[in-house]
Amino acid sequence: ERNAMIAGMQATLALGTLQDLITRVDTGLNGPGLFELKTDMIRSALQRIDAVAKIYTGNTSKEATTLAAMIELGRIYRQTGQIEKANAIFERCLAIAKERMIIRNRNDGARKNLATVHTELSLCVELLNRDMNAVIAHLREAQALQEDILAKPTKDDPSTTAENVKALLAGTYMNLGASYHKLGEIDKAIEEFRRAYNLRVELHAATKDNPNTMIPLSLACLALADCSDRLDNRKAADEYFSRALELAELAAKAAPTLTARLPLRKKASRPGAPCPRMNAPR
Repeated sequence: ERNAMIAGMQATLALGTLQDLITRVDTGLNGPGLFELKTDMIRSALQRIDAVAKIYTGNTSKEATTLAAMIELGRIYRQTGQIEKANAIFERCLAIAKERMIIRNRNDGARKNLATVHTELSLCVELLNRDMNAVIAHLREAQALQEDILAKPTKDDPSTTAENVKALLAGTYMNLGASYHKLGEIDKAIEEFRRAYNLRVELHAATKDNPNTMIPLSLACLALADCSDRLDNRKAADEYFSRALELAELAAKAAPTLTARLPLRKKASRPGAPCPRMNAPR
């Protein structure tokens, strides 16, 4: 038991180091002629990730630290395109997270972790087989857990604050909206995007000039602009898009590196011009 615990601790430390390496290589080696070097370094790191995965495959621990490490392991596999491996890891995480709900008597941390696993599985399921009904089912589970934390907090996990859970819940609403958007169910999509927007307005109001709340709110506005345009509500579309652009420009001044991914561009100057089409942001 002690040897297994030590091996698990060593594996967790190695996992954090390898994840940092992959992130640095992926974002830092983007110059001309560096693609092969970048690929080889990530491939080498993933071979070590596989070795870490073997340690956790034989680990029967239900401890929170084990669950957290396995979630990070699954994320690395998903982010590097190894979706089947990621899905298998998250299925194991699901079983552990459900057991921890019993062990911890449905406390805030246990519910938050289970919601996280359902969210990760929704991403894997979509990438594996495009089963949007299964994606939505996982997201509804995450939504129910996050809403339950806000309604009945146990307040015994310092990392699970109301603000943190609201941000996660807003993300879940955005993911639900994006899922309905992909199914062409725009009425349902806009309803979920409005829920995300309302939460993000509340979070932004509490922080004002923080780009970390401006950017998510800008994305919610952009999603609402797109859906409004598809539903032929041009006035609302213009208003939401203008607000999205305003927030993005404010965030860009405060933190330029954070806003490079925002899918915004200035629309045509003529009144009533359609909003730019987009894949609903997640």
